Amino acid sequence: MVECEQRAGDIIYVPAGWWHCVLNTVPSGLAIAVTQNLLPPLALSKLWPEISKNNPGLAAELARLLAQQPPDEIRIPAETLRTV
Repeated sequence: MVECEQRAGDIIYVPAGWWHCVLNTVPSGLAIAVTQNLLPPLALSKLWPEISKNNPGLAAELARLLAQQPPDEIRIPAETLRTV
């Protein structure tokens, strides 16, 4: 796994097909992404059952990362994350 912190003016290229996760931590909430796929924070709780069923490894890693630094916008009950 590669982890980095992107700062103002930085560009990160992620090739098509590469699994990745982005956590926006900008206090103002302003972040710009140009992408062909997106999982917005408000949709995560709705999609969580499908993610955990179809890709349990990704779900486990995402649950671990969200437990360390949960964004305010994401509302996933703790008991849901423990089922991974």
